[in-house]
Amino acid sequence: MFDLHEILDQPPPPLTVVDVGAASMGEGEACEDPACALVPRKTSVFERDQRSQPNAPPADELFLHRVSLEVMADNDAALGMVIEGVSKSRFWPKTAIFVLEDDAQNGADHVDSHRSPAFILSPYTRRGVVDSTMYNTTSMLRTMELILGLRPMTQFDAAAKPMFAAFSNEPDTRPYEAEKPRIPLTTRNTPGNATAARSAALDFSEADLIDDDELNDILWRAIRGTDPPPPVRSYFSR
Repeated sequence: MFDLHEILDQPPPPLTVVDVGAASMGEGEACEDPACALVPRKTSVFERDQRSQPNAPPADELFLHRVSLEVMADNDAALGMVIEGVSKSRFWPKTAIFVLEDDAQNGADHVDSHRSPAFILSPYTRRGVVDSTMYNTTSMLRTMELILGLRPMTQFDAAAKPMFAAFSNEPDTRPYEAEKPRIPLTTRNTPGNATAARSAALDFSEADLIDDDELNDILWRAIRGTDPPPPVRSYFSR
């Protein structure tokens, strides 16, 4: 196990958003081979700070874990750099970027336990619009398959509803301007915070050993500072 709590998603200076965008697309500025002009039709980028963390510092109090909001802000800032870099590259007119959490992490909220944020960024996506169509994760996969001309892999993505409503017929190639983080990225958990003892009792030695309801309650109180709302377990079982 490697402790990566202090590793930021954002690259260190002097890398710029253009550098990040080029790297995300697989384009090397220093490469003179004509093959460098070609990029894969599909590229995957993983940002590790997509998940929030509990509020307990590690045993060594000289090395305090980052707070949940700071982790999320770092993730958002890194994503913004990727989007801005790609949108300012020559590939942008024919690019669609799909952003999705790997799963909802059993994070039941006041609407449903299956909700997970998803974004599509492209010159062909409808700007300033929230698409409230009922999609599943396989809907995003099916949409990518249709764009790439690929056949479905299983009956699940074959039957999934494509995300047609998110796209328009006319492109808008204006580049994206990433927003700077609104909160400091240097804040760390302190030993005496309100949920430190509860966080320290959680077992993260292996995946899925923790009590999901306990972690969700800790994170809500740490971020919101209020009692969490009663979770709604499943919209589909009504």
